[in-house]
Amino acid sequence: MKTPVEVEEMEKEKIPKGFHKITLGKLVTFQRGHDLPKNSRKKGNYPVVASNGIVDYHTEFKAKGPGVTIGRSGNIGEPLYIGKNYWPLNTTLFVKEFHNSDPKFIYYFLKTLDLNKYNSGSAVPSLNRNYIHPIEVVVPETIEQQQKISLYLSSLDDKIELNHQINQTLESIAQAIFKSWFVDFDPVKAKIAAIEAGENAEGVTRAAMSAISGKTDEELDQLQAEQSDEYAQLESTAELFPAAMVESEVGLIPEGWGVKKIGDYLNTISKTYPLKTVSEVIFLNTGDIQNGKVLHSNKSTVETLPGQAKKSIQKDDILYSEIRPENKRFAYVFFDGKEHVVSTKLMVLRPIADIDSKFLYFILTQQETIDFLQMMAESRSGTFPQITFNVISQVEFFGPKDNTIIHIFSKSILAPFMQERYLKDEEDIQLSNIRDSLLPKLLSGELSVDAAEFAEE
Repeated sequence: MKTPVEVEEMEKEKIPKGFHKITLGKLVTFQRGHDLPKNSRKKGNYPVVASNGIVDYHTEFKAKGPGVTIGRSGNIGEPLYIGKNYWPLNTTLFVKEFHNSDPKFIYYFLKTLDLNKYNSGSAVPSLNRNYIHPIEVVVPETIEQQQKISLYLSSLDDKIELNHQINQTLESIAQAIFKSWFVDFDPVKAKIAAIEAGENAEGVTRAAMSAISGKTDEELDQLQAEQSDEYAQLESTAELFPAAMVESEVGLIPEGWGVKKIGDYLNTISKTYPLKTVSEVIFLNTGDIQNGKVLHSNKSTVETLPGQAKKSIQKDDILYSEIRPENKRFAYVFFDGKEHVVSTKLMVLRPIADIDSKFLYFILTQQETIDFLQMMAESRSGTFPQITFNVISQVEFFGPKDNTIIHIFSKSILAPFMQERYLKDEEDIQLSNIRDSLLPKLLSGELSVDAAEFAEE
């Protein structure tokens, strides 16, 4: 039971009911991590954690999980939660003792602290546990309260992670089908094998249908018996693939196919945004897009925009950074773009021929393409690796003279995949904003979990 003096002190500092003030060192005990040279590491199941996150896996561990680390040297203060036994390197401080605190709560709580101001280093930022242990903090008194908060915040992170996994699955499916159709030419090879096996015309088409869809003969029989639209679509698509391969300068390719250059289907657009007609816009710089994601939709006043904020964009444009292609600063424009202005360091690419821009974007974001563009960027003399549209226009891909197969792939495979990914990414942004806005309020007692759930709804 609190003394009258303690109650008076709490009221003076407005400490919420169920919370108390405590030093960080009494809440948890930090310890410096352990050396583990790279040449001593053996591939295993235990994460090796540095100040910038998990950097390797080892056969041994030094700390039992679940655990929490913060950067000690270099990248200081950023917390990481590890759900299993792990090896914290000496560039980290790890929680040695939780003192009846919930590890996941401690992880979220540390995210609210600005530990950079306790930097004890000079040229290299460094964090000393003796500097941060005396920090006074306000936290829930019981582990049950902590767990209630961490469970709610974890539920938001779990939703984000689930969306990420769904996107990865969709990406894998799209990549597998693309490789099958346009790299390995599986439908063509299936037709050739069927012909060599003495199949009639229907059997040859059926073989291609199976290669296109991955369905067995029994599954195709079922679709045919149901007279389904899917069967008719598969059949018409299969008939578009040739039944022979021919020699070319790049090896065997399907008959009637050839090498296409992306420059014949895309152009770079540099239309100046009419900034004088608006008071605020959404500005996208190279750092505001990443591997297909537009990372924010925050508006800026026109007066505060940097000089490179010039280009206008529209729906179905492709944004592609001129600088360091390996950083994957590219995105597809799913929105109308009327409120957006982009940096002059972003190429705005727009289709000029009869191939969907989604397909062209898919080509430009293949790892093989990124590696080619990075090589070209590094071969250029300049301050940093950079490409131009002339380099982009040299990117090649295989395709039929008639682009019907490409249209089918774009409409039936790419469009639904990319739309679903975009929606999941948008949901992730919303969930992250909810989490980040509620995080300090929940951890300080300003807001209860029940009120946070209501606010989320």
